[in-house]
Amino acid sequence: MRYLARQDFTNPVVIRPTTGEDCYLSLQVAPYGDGQLLLLVSDVSRQMRLEAVRRDFVANASHELRSPLTVISGYLETLGQDPALDPDMHAPVAEMRRQAERMTAIIHDLLELSRLEETDEIVGGEPIDVAALLALLRKDTLARAVHPRDVRVRVDSDAHLIGDEPEIHSAFSNLVDNAAKYTPPEGSLEMRWWVDEDGGHFAVSDTGMGIPPEHIPRPHGALLSRRRRALARHRRLGPGAGDRQARAAAPRWRRSKCRAPLEAAAPSPAISHPSASRQSFTP
Repeated sequence: MRYLARQDFTNPVVIRPTTGEDCYLSLQVAPYGDGQLLLLVSDVSRQMRLEAVRRDFVANASHELRSPLTVISGYLETLGQDPALDPDMHAPVAEMRRQAERMTAIIHDLLELSRLEETDEIVGGEPIDVAALLALLRKDTLARAVHPRDVRVRVDSDAHLIGDEPEIHSAFSNLVDNAAKYTPPEGSLEMRWWVDEDGGHFAVSDTGMGIPPEHIPRPHGALLSRRRRALARHRRLGPGAGDRQARAAAPRWRRSKCRAPLEAAAPSPAISHPSASRQSFTP
């Protein structure tokens, strides 16, 4: 009934009939004619079972990989602090530690994704000062060894976002980090927060290589494709050639975006962070 009451039939709704069978049905309403509605029903039980297998595999694999990675990281840390270590081995050991930390972060993200997928509970939270959060993300971006030359923050609303601060920070940070990673040093990156009748919006625009449209529904494949294209361009043109080519061409802005429902975008409290106002940060 809530699906019909919303009058938004863009996406289908999946239900599980109370018949005791492992059956799932997808329902979608298609308007047609003069105020008429057509109900489309399809059996998606197989797809739902495959999705459950995928979730279980990701969760189990992540748990199994976490323990050996913890051991590897511990030994590498001990080895890196050993005064008897050959000076020629300091750089390789440091690189191994960085890669182990990177894999640990990926596994942490996969475990968090599994946790979020297995629960239907609505996470509450406290008002988040989005302007302060974006200022922190900009500072982190500029602290990278290689970062876009122009990093801007545009805040068009003083509304706060209701949610769990670590999870919101992680979601926003992932968008910004991916944009910064694949934007050339002479490129530009902009973070923007605004609120309209559809809710609160956070968007990251950059002049990087972008993601092919066919990979948008599969973000992991999209990021992998983006990295492969970066490597292919580097190998084909040679070091520095990609940068010269980017400087010669007019920059093309690409954008990643996430939206929060209107009820999650709360007016700013009477006492708020001084950065929670309509403003813009530039280098």
